[in-house]
Amino acid sequence: METKILIRRTITVFTVFLIGVLGLLLPWHATISALVPELRWWKELTLIALGIISEGHILFESVKTRRLRISTLEIFCTLFVLYGIILALMSSQIFYSAIALRYIITGIVALCICFTLGRYSSEKLSTIFVQFITISTALSVLLWLYDWSSGFSVLQNIYSETISSWVPGQVTQLYHEAWGLPRMQGGLSGPVAFGHLCLLCYCLNSLTRFKKWLQWTLKIILIGGILASLSRGAWLGMLVFMGHEIWQWGRKNDIVIGKKWRILAGIIVVIVGSIITPKILQRNGTMDHFTQPIEVLKIGIQSPIFGDLGSVGPAKRMQNMATINSDKAPIAENVLIDIFAQMGLVGLLLYLMIWWQIFTLSKNNIRVLVVIFFGLMQLATLWDMTPLSIAVMGSFGLLMSNNRAEITD
Repeated sequence: METKILIRRTITVFTVFLIGVLGLLLPWHATISALVPELRWWKELTLIALGIISEGHILFESVKTRRLRISTLEIFCTLFVLYGIILALMSSQIFYSAIALRYIITGIVALCICFTLGRYSSEKLSTIFVQFITISTALSVLLWLYDWSSGFSVLQNIYSETISSWVPGQVTQLYHEAWGLPRMQGGLSGPVAFGHLCLLCYCLNSLTRFKKWLQWTLKIILIGGILASLSRGAWLGMLVFMGHEIWQWGRKNDIVIGKKWRILAGIIVVIVGSIITPKILQRNGTMDHFTQPIEVLKIGIQSPIFGDLGSVGPAKRMQNMATINSDKAPIAENVLIDIFAQMGLVGLLLYLMIWWQIFTLSKNNIRVLVVIFFGLMQLATLWDMTPLSIAVMGSFGLLMSNNRAEITD
């Protein structure tokens, strides 16, 4: 009996450690890859270790109860991954298809693993993960503020000759610019992923039991990171979540806003929006959010049922680099269209069912976060950014597991 207790405690401690490592290091993925290239695959190895533990929990419970207990979410995640593996094995370009599949399924795998761990663990893994990733992301914002003041000396020493985590073999840019301003990217390889990570942590911050002074300090720092990333999608997501927070505060304090004040607020929003929107749209790459999805949709229509895995995105860029010495390739700028082009209607249906499960299993205060990131997926191919996909889907999995989702036998 004592041996069993010791084994359980050891597994619990190891699980907590790995979840903490995942939250702590995800905001520094690009920096780690730049300084220690040998640790490039640390996040995948961490997920494999957590996956083994989650499978162990399922097998132990199945042997103990003589029944396989698995949730609907886990079923859809498993079917999605297995379907992707079948497509990769059937492809004539297995290597590049496998690379494409890695980008697509990593977030879903993290979602399933974290959801399973959260259900079986006696510890509140969601709290541990959220605290670590939120504080770590805030620290990366502060590092960039320091580096700005010193003329990007730190970045010049780290990123100038570094292989990109976006496309293997491509040199990372020193930093990105928009409207002539340097864009903050923290410890990640680009400002879009960083801006969305700051947004995620800003939203998660309100769900975590930090002390008030720490919670507000982190909020201010993360808002600074969102603004300095110059990611318009992250700005929009932040405004939506702020509006939700104000609405929740009003309900909690029984504050009723009169019709006249609502009309006045609407007029102000329209005026400010009409002034700001043209400036936001006047930026290089804006039209890509309209033209790229259409081009990728045309590719998907050529094989609408099963798709063409590796036909777009980073894997295609990698293939073009090897074959025609060019990194140009179609980028969907939209996750749903990306899934459709590479996995067809079958893959898209499974993917949408996973998101429906995420929404239905989430509590009301988490659902707004789910809606925000589902919306942001229509503006960028977020899951091409592996650390971000792990962070978003991992946090969803851990938060949902606290709801004690219904299990189907």
